[in-house]
Amino acid sequence: MGTGLVSGIHRYLLGGLTINAAFLSCVLQGGIAGAYYTASSRWKKPWLNSMILTALLEILHFFIVVLITRPVEPMFQLVKTIAPAMILTNSIGVGLFIAILETVRYGDSLLEGNAAQLALKITNCTLPHLRNGLNPVSAKETASIILQHVESIDMVTILSEKQMLAYAGTGDADDVISSVVSGLLLRAPNVRNAFQTGEIQYTDLSRKGPSIFMREGVEILIPVKDDCTVVALVVLFGFHEKRVSPFALKLAEGLSLLFSNQVEISKVQAQSEQLAKTEIQLLQSQINPHFLFNALNTIVYHCRSNPDTARELLIHLGNYYRSNLNVSRELVPLETEIEHVQSYLKIEMARYAKKLVVEYALDTSWQCLLPPLSLQPIVENSVKHGFSGIKGRVGRLKISSQIKGGSGMIIISDNGVGIPRKKVASLLEIRQGDEGKGHIGLRNVNLRLVKIYGPSSALKILSRENKGTAVVIRIPLREAARSAEEAFV
Repeated sequence: MGTGLVSGIHRYLLGGLTINAAFLSCVLQGGIAGAYYTASSRWKKPWLNSMILTALLEILHFFIVVLITRPVEPMFQLVKTIAPAMILTNSIGVGLFIAILETVRYGDSLLEGNAAQLALKITNCTLPHLRNGLNPVSAKETASIILQHVESIDMVTILSEKQMLAYAGTGDADDVISSVVSGLLLRAPNVRNAFQTGEIQYTDLSRKGPSIFMREGVEILIPVKDDCTVVALVVLFGFHEKRVSPFALKLAEGLSLLFSNQVEISKVQAQSEQLAKTEIQLLQSQINPHFLFNALNTIVYHCRSNPDTARELLIHLGNYYRSNLNVSRELVPLETEIEHVQSYLKIEMARYAKKLVVEYALDTSWQCLLPPLSLQPIVENSVKHGFSGIKGRVGRLKISSQIKGGSGMIIISDNGVGIPRKKVASLLEIRQGDEGKGHIGLRNVNLRLVKIYGPSSALKILSRENKGTAVVIRIPLREAARSAEEAFV
């Protein structure tokens, strides 16, 4: 309405026969256009709507001219002569003007979206290679992927502070070229500056004159950070334009952020793997020395009365400790875990004589891979805690495996004293300060199973006081097959 009023006053001051009609139509056109924009704030094609609206408003303008201007006949002939051209040219002009405004308005968003989409596509392709960190092998694959996906670049190099990790170019990428590139880049001031500041650096090579890399283009240095420290630079050569384009800068920003996240994730993964190894070492360190002393006393006893039994127990004791100390592999077959448990139980059965009975009900048609030392802590808890308070009855332990539905089940059950209901829920929880307390073996086993097979494989503990306890391990068959394939590879 304000714009129409300004236009109307300007037209009124020009004078002429159509002075009143022009003033009124300008004000009405401004008001109608504003009201239509408010009512139709989400146009799918603003330029087309604007053209149609302009044509209608121009028709309104000429109708007002004919309606209120006198004499009517000359005005009618004037409108008849100029109306078609004005309606057509003004509609096209407004449509083009709105299209230009929309392009400027949404151009940056479209550019950012295209750059982000390309950066995500590159990141998705490099993720399997950067999963284990940035090294010469993963850097070489990353450089090749970037060169393949970004059409406007000629060469990619990835640098650490001391050496070039990778080189990929559209020409012959022989050792001579890569060594020349490496030497020049590592001595370049902008490279040193990028390592120090952690900011994206770019140089317009065309303004500096011909270079050994290309006759013209842009050099962009993309920092890859690990906890705010620049660990590498991805250097792109190309973008054959007269200046650094907004698209190139947005792409560089996206790659810097995503590559930095990948490097940090790989670091976390490495720490997680180291933590898992540390947890196993902690589990090893918690092998009760009393078990060794009791086992040796039992063997000494049988040396006098039954040398053959003593010899067999020594073999089982050796196998037991060999299994505890040899856990370098991430996964071991179920059969190996069962053998480890059998060695442990043979020694305990010799100690308790006829007070401990063990039963095995294993489905030999089904095998799976388990984290090492998965079953022994569960069995040891049954022997140490489950049977410690029973009186007047024999401790019975059963180890079984079966396939049920889409999962394999390993069940370790006993007829011991059971566990109070309130305590069952807290057995698998890890709290600060628990490292030196009991049941850390169960928590360690539970964490490793969940990490490998998912939440559905968390230990399930079923217990009733004075009736016994059962611990269930569930292994999804598909996940078991996938883990077996990965372990084989």
